[in-house]
Amino acid sequence: MFLLLTISVFHLFSLCLSQNAGIVIDRPEIYVPEAVVPQLDGRIVGGWPVNISSHPHQLSFQNWHRHSCGASILSSYWVVTAAHCVSGAYLRYTIRAGTHLWAESEILLSPSLIIRHPQYNSTTLDYDIALVRLSSPQPEIEGRVRYARLPPEGWSPEPGATATVTGWGTPVSGGSLMDDLQEVTVPIVSNMSCEEYYREWLATRAYEVTDRMICAGFVGGGRDACQGDSGGPLIVNDYLTGVVSWGNGCAFAGFPGLYASVPNLLPWIKQHTGL
Repeated sequence: MFLLLTISVFHLFSLCLSQNAGIVIDRPEIYVPEAVVPQLDGRIVGGWPVNISSHPHQLSFQNWHRHSCGASILSSYWVVTAAHCVSGAYLRYTIRAGTHLWAESEILLSPSLIIRHPQYNSTTLDYDIALVRLSSPQPEIEGRVRYARLPPEGWSPEPGATATVTGWGTPVSGGSLMDDLQEVTVPIVSNMSCEEYYREWLATRAYEVTDRMICAGFVGGGRDACQGDSGGPLIVNDYLTGVVSWGNGCAFAGFPGLYASVPNLLPWIKQHTGL
């Protein structure tokens, strides 16, 4: 999945991560990261452009007004993205909604609180999920903004089920972001199969496939999400099922992508959002 240099994380444009897991960024302070993750290559691979009306839950999470990650709106006040997408003071971030063009929208949202999962591990990317509370409510807008549907408790996607991933990731190594929102469909892969695909690769690295992750992609490669898509949605049966997280390479054969598992992290999401 996501083009990797020596480590794989859908890390966008040299975001810095901290080894301190679970910090709550709730005031305009600057913190110095303890580790820097290398910039990765990537993009939605094998996909096609779509209008926001097809994915009105999709957001552009922006760092100093430049797209850096995807995100999904859950309710009038809450947004979900990847934990590895957020670091430092929340005032650096803005969120664009209601547009298939990441640089163009009058709907510009501001965070008032960012909560990374307390068990997030920036080395293994376990619990790679974060919640963002908006400073003012964002209502649904027909054809432009619609809250993502959380799955019911106890639900999980079946292996082979069709999943949809969207984002604005760059089309070539070192290239520019896609202007238009891109979509790709990939099949769900069981975690057991995913572990087997990654077995040799994982043997020399800190990563592992855990229950807090969902695996999706074609064994033969060719379609995937990647850099610039981190934090964005994986949708199955109209449910927000995953959050783009990490993988080895970008649409590489034999390496499906890994997503934070919304079904398995649902209690934590509900605890903080009240949804």
